[in-house]
Amino acid sequence: MASLTEEETLAHPLAEHLPNQLPDGFHYGRGSVYNTTMKDGTQYNMLRIEYITGEIPEPEFAEDGGEVVPNPELLGDSFTVCVMNYEPETDISIYSSQEDITISLLEKDEAAYIHSGDYYIGVFTDTAELENVLDALRNIK
Repeated sequence: MASLTEEETLAHPLAEHLPNQLPDGFHYGRGSVYNTTMKDGTQYNMLRIEYITGEIPEPEFAEDGGEVVPNPELLGDSFTVCVMNYEPETDISIYSSQEDITISLLEKDEAAYIHSGDYYIGVFTDTAELENVLDALRNIK
């Protein structure tokens, strides 16, 4: 796993399957990429991006060295998008189009998966309003 800046995220080959427009107030929060190589040489990659309305606070530490939990109000709302070059192991249905995803599906599963060509895209509602998550999902190529 490696943490990525916004520029590194957008330069990653899997980034072409990220939303090309975000709901009002949302912006890049943090991103990471997970790479796994199997014994046979097959590579599995997942690009994970958290979109937020607030800010990512700098880590703070208590006198004993423990990390102080950030104020959740600073973070605002968030949702996460994961782009994978493999089929995820999940109990949630995987749809062939964003148009198949509804607010009620997002409410029930708190996530949605779509299959686009050789890629799978997972969207997780986190704390964002479902309409915003659906809007982002509909803006994925």
